Amino acid sequence: MPWSGKTTLWKALAKRTDRAFLDFDDDVIESWDRPSVAQCLEQLWEAQFLELENKLALELNIQDTVLATSGSVALCLEAMTHFKIDGTVIYIDTPTEIIASRLPHMKTDRIVLLQTGKTLEDVLKERRNSYEQTYDHRFLSNLKGSIAEIQEQFLIWFDQTVK
Repeated sequence: MPWSGKTTLWKALAKRTDRAFLDFDDDVIESWDRPSVAQCLEQLWEAQFLELENKLALELNIQDTVLATSGSVALCLEAMTHFKIDGTVIYIDTPTEIIASRLPHMKTDRIVLLQTGKTLEDVLKERRNSYEQTYDHRFLSNLKGSIAEIQEQFLIWFDQTVK
């Protein structure tokens, strides 16, 4: 989900568990001389972009790595299945209202399916349906507070639920 807290929470988890951290958007899509996510979306149809995400995801070896997926990779069932083979998929379930409140800070040109004229609610509903099919654990992120407080609440949840 876009702006659900993936990168923030996964960085904290990587540090706590002494594992490598990989951000799918920044370290996979926008590295290796590829264009930015926004440029990819401009150049490709969204279906082609999802095919690219799926292909790149299948090439990853993520053992002993905390991976912050892109917000749209959940739409790639094959990729999500691949992630489950090497690890645990945690769905950060953030209410639409919280994500919408973060919209002014988002790079909306990087949100797959938003360019098709769908509403944010439609896009999030589609992604939630995809996550429902693939997650191992769900973290309900309707938390209020500072980033540090939310990270700590997440890490407590992780220690009690996943470890």
